[in-house]
Amino acid sequence: MKLLRLFCIFVLVGVNASAKPPNLILIFADDQGYQDMSCFGHPKIKTP
Repeated sequence: MKLLRLFCIFVLVGVNASAKPPNLILIFADDQGYQDMSCFGHPKIKTP
């Protein structure tokens, strides 16, 4: 019974480990104000 329980744990951990991790991008900017992008009204800097 312990062997069956151990086998099930290894199978569940293996299935979870093979899952593809999410794509995540973090962008850090130093000294950027809320009006420094064109979407918030900056006339010269073109940003999406």
